[in-house]
Amino acid sequence: MPQIKTNQLTVKSINDLHKTAKIGALLLDGNNLYIKKNANSLSWYYRVAFKSNTGIKRTWLAIGNYPQMSILAARDKALKVKDLINRGINPILMQANNNDRLGKPFSYVLKEYQQGYFKAISQNTKRNYINVIRHAVPLHNVTMELITEFDILDILSTIKKAGTDTVAKAFLMYIKKIFTYAKTEGYILENPTRDLSFSYSAVQRDRYLQPKELKQFLELLLSDVGVPLDIRIAIYSLVVLMLRRSELVELEWQHVDLKSGRVIVARTKTIKNFTLIIPSQLIKAWQLLTTQGQATTLFNFTDTTVYRNIVNLCIKYQVKRFTPHDLRRTAMSLLAEQGQDYMVIDCALAHTIKGVNKSYLKSNLLDKRAELLQFWANYIDNLLGENTAIIRLKNSLLV
Repeated sequence: MPQIKTNQLTVKSINDLHKTAKIGALLLDGNNLYIKKNANSLSWYYRVAFKSNTGIKRTWLAIGNYPQMSILAARDKALKVKDLINRGINPILMQANNNDRLGKPFSYVLKEYQQGYFKAISQNTKRNYINVIRHAVPLHNVTMELITEFDILDILSTIKKAGTDTVAKAFLMYIKKIFTYAKTEGYILENPTRDLSFSYSAVQRDRYLQPKELKQFLELLLSDVGVPLDIRIAIYSLVVLMLRRSELVELEWQHVDLKSGRVIVARTKTIKNFTLIIPSQLIKAWQLLTTQGQATTLFNFTDTTVYRNIVNLCIKYQVKRFTPHDLRRTAMSLLAEQGQDYMVIDCALAHTIKGVNKSYLKSNLLDKRAELLQFWANYIDNLLGENTAIIRLKNSLLV
């Protein structure tokens, strides 16, 4: 297809392409984003160069039609595709197989992998492989995307306790190959085994809570009458709102409207007067605070108090240690796993917008952020089951 290179597309250049260029002609906008002239329409394409097991694969990914998808929207889509490629995710497979490949259990992917792998190895290697991979039985009925590095580390720990380090190392090697295959073939979006080594342990900056950890911590916290109510509500608020602890404890009642749920954070790390709409669960929780109408701030303690309580409660509830800031990482990670828009998540975290988006995105996405926070609060309630967060808080007041 003939390509016409430009610095960056404009409405005029696109109109000229439509009027004068031959069918099949392409205009380059930059960042591998092109617009193509069809017989009766214009379409956006991303030029994909993806590294696979057989080398670099180059192909075209259709991402929308013009003018239904504007220039700005196409650039945003191109950045998202580029991000997938940088993370080692094949966007072609992801788009083609999103409905029928994602969500498969480990046993299904294992069977698919073995069909090809067994053809390339000797009978002796096959026997050794089967002997080692039998330790993966606890993963068989688990959806591939829900398996974490901690699930794999638990199995490695069990193998090590049996005194078989050689088997443990072989198990990790095979598991990493299976997950690499799963990611390449579109069965998962992330590979939790990517950075695992035989002596791996999560470092502080990598720490985020797995769903079962978050559930265990909140189940115990929200019902714990031994912890002051305002402390429990503050920690729950940190989880839901994804704020930094200083931003939370400095919230003033004059900036809170519990009827509409609108709250103004006077100052975040990067943004002044950061406005958000809190979810319904948090409105009900804040209505339980005795400081309402009696104090300037919602919480009459420092951010250090929040930090110390979380660290001490981790020991009390036998949850692996985490810090308040890890709750922001937890929210971002789990929301991304649920398919939420990473740009909305970033805005909800009050991060500074970077790159092209900084110049073009002027909206604060308030409505989208409100939907995201409500989704996140509902997700947490689903983890907790019938005894939701607010039910646990209210029941604790009756004890």
